[in-house]
Amino acid sequence: MSQLQQQITSFISTAKVDKLSAKNTNNAEESAFTEKNGDKQNIINPAKRLHSCLSSSSDHSICIENELDEIKQSLKNVPKKSDLTEIVTEIFKSLSENLKKQIKKEIMSEVKSEVEKLKTNYDSKISHLHDKLNTIEFENGNLLEKNASLHSDLRKMREVVDENNKKATESVRLGNWNEQYSRKKNVKIYHLPENRNEDLPHSLLNELKNQVKLDINPSEVVAMHRIPGKEGSPRPVLIKFLRMDTKISLLRKKKAINEALKVRIGDDITKLNQGLLNRLYQHDNVISSWYFNGHVYGSDEEGTRHRQIRDFKRADYEGLKNQLNDTDWDDVVFNSNNINDVYMNFVKTFESTVNRYIPTKTITVRPNDKPFMNNLIRNKIRHRNRIHHKAKTSNNPDHWKKFREIRNEIISLVRKAKDDYKCKLTSQLIDKNIPPGKWWRIAKSVSNFTKNRDSPPFLEHDGQIFIHPLDKSEILNNHFADIANIDIEPEIPDNNEPPPCHLNKFVITEKEILDQLKILNVNKPAGPDSISPRILKEVASFISKPLTKLFNMSLSVKQYYGPNYGPPRRYGGGNYNRYNGYGGRYGGNRPWNWNRGRYARKYW
Repeated sequence: MSQLQQQITSFISTAKVDKLSAKNTNNAEESAFTEKNGDKQNIINPAKRLHSCLSSSSDHSICIENELDEIKQSLKNVPKKSDLTEIVTEIFKSLSENLKKQIKKEIMSEVKSEVEKLKTNYDSKISHLHDKLNTIEFENGNLLEKNASLHSDLRKMREVVDENNKKATESVRLGNWNEQYSRKKNVKIYHLPENRNEDLPHSLLNELKNQVKLDINPSEVVAMHRIPGKEGSPRPVLIKFLRMDTKISLLRKKKAINEALKVRIGDDITKLNQGLLNRLYQHDNVISSWYFNGHVYGSDEEGTRHRQIRDFKRADYEGLKNQLNDTDWDDVVFNSNNINDVYMNFVKTFESTVNRYIPTKTITVRPNDKPFMNNLIRNKIRHRNRIHHKAKTSNNPDHWKKFREIRNEIISLVRKAKDDYKCKLTSQLIDKNIPPGKWWRIAKSVSNFTKNRDSPPFLEHDGQIFIHPLDKSEILNNHFADIANIDIEPEIPDNNEPPPCHLNKFVITEKEILDQLKILNVNKPAGPDSISPRILKEVASFISKPLTKLFNMSLSVKQYYGPNYGPPRRYGGGNYNRYNGYGGRYGGNRPWNWNRGRYARKYW
């Protein structure tokens, strides 16, 4: 700052000296000019002179003019006001520039000093944080190792718990099965009057013999006694028979016994099976539930319901083919490396395209109707019911006459529909292209074949006659086991090397896919993906390329695409599942419920 002050002082002093010198020069010129003007006045004012005097005065005038010219020339170097203004402006401009530079220099110096301080502080803090970070990383590594160890222990414990749960569930299931099997020959009789000091076996067997003509040998009864029941009502009677045939003979007259003795006969069911029956009975989607021969059944088929199907009569196949041909399958389908994502992309793209060109329609499903029933007969039946209600209300002879006419018309329509249906079945039996399974179902429905439920006759073995089913099954089993033995057992090869070929080495061609699509049976229903075989066959040439790529991708990654479950098994034209009482799911059968006339599910 002191240097800047010295520069400013020096500059101002120089400017003052120049200004003073210019001022002195100006004053001297003004004095000379004044003297000359005074001399001129003195020359003008005197009286007329002589001619000789005039000559000397003209020379003097010339000298004055020369001096004036010199003065004018010197006055040209005198600065003007505008020049002074410019000089001052330049001075202040130069001063401001120098001042700015100096201030900027000092500011930069101060900023640099502060930056150095901040950098030093920053470096120290960064170093401190780096040390802390290293410590945290070390501790985090230890925690990760401990966490991995805990996760491993937790996974092992979870596997053990899951295995124990499976074993516990299986143990409960098997325990329930064994308990129920031990009660297989038991019968419970409810609401049988209880008397003091009663001889229950003798009195009950006599009543069965006298009232329902059921003669049961006392030797067939293993045990008969009362068990605890509800307070305020007679205790139930538990009967254990020696043979299953005796129990069946009793149950065949169940209705007559209930009416004659005013009792209720039922099976001896375990607590778990009884709870399952109660839950099925209270379920909204289960129509009825019952117990039979150690298993719990339930019927969950609904009545009339509606569902949507494709209306192929209004299908625009040309538009569908053009749209599929214009689809960029690589962009919309094969945009992922996951085979399941690729499969879902294909299904969604194909379904959305099909929905635009093949409309749907709603149909009514009536599973309880006869196969020959049609809409005309249904309308006539509704009309008959209305007329019948009207005739019963009014008791008008005309209404009763109209009712009989419509009734007779319905009978004729039903007979004609039955005949047409039988003719249709007969023509299908003659058809050589019908599948064998369908042919046998039609043959069974036409011939009214029924399964013989009678027990096989007695067997004679080693001079003895066996009647009990267990004895007969044991004899048959031993017989077929003896004749099925092989004298020389084949040698099992020791070569356990895996086969040289794997699935990922196969390459499926587009022609193979196209050939498979063209031989699809259009009468088959849609699979789990809801894609109809009829549509696949119609657009086979337009989807064979993406399907080929999809199948080859599945083989290359060695992973099956689609859902985690296989297609459902079909028996008797419908799907079924077997359930146990504990939420499990495993195989089973689907018996016919002869009391209710519909298929039932086996729940345990």
